Amino acid sequence: MSRLAHQQIISTTKRWISDFVIKLSLCPFAHVGFEADSIHYAVSDNWQHRSMLEDVWSAGQRLVADDTVSDCFVIFPARVTFSYLLQLQSIYNSLLQETSTDEYVQTVVFHPEFLFEGEEHHHAGNYVNRSPHPMIHLLRVSLVAEATATLPDELSIPLANQKKLAVMGSDELAMQLQNYDL
Repeated sequence: MSRLAHQQIISTTKRWISDFVIKLSLCPFAHVGFEADSIHYAVSDNWQHRSMLEDVWSAGQRLVADDTVSDCFVIFPARVTFSYLLQLQSIYNSLLQETSTDEYVQTVVFHPEFLFEGEEHHHAGNYVNRSPHPMIHLLRVSLVAEATATLPDELSIPLANQKKLAVMGSDELAMQLQNYDL
């Protein structure tokens, strides 16, 4: 993939964060790293499992080692399936536990076909984690803890998001997500 293609993918991801995640307040602290320009974006060109995992590991190591990086998005080619991305996340999370770095890094998966377990594909709540590209979001555990400590009830966030997105409806959300197609 060319450097220009990487830049376009990163630009699309930034627009999605700004115009969808932050604008809809889906994550009450997403704006912090975004406005500080402290998010690291890595585009993986790899198709081999081990190389993809190494890309995620490398981004996580950068997050742990560099205090100026608030979080990382590792973005994968569009052909990476949702189930495969979940497997990759699971293996990475196991590696975090084995190396005791799970106290520093936590992960969230985003995918164009994201589906919460037990939900129908068209359910509006799935759009909380639907994105223009398959990606694994690596977050600094300490920053998440700081941000959630200021919230009156962090457990109410998912419920509030589902209500907000249900009002918008899955058709509207699907059209909004299509705005980010390359």
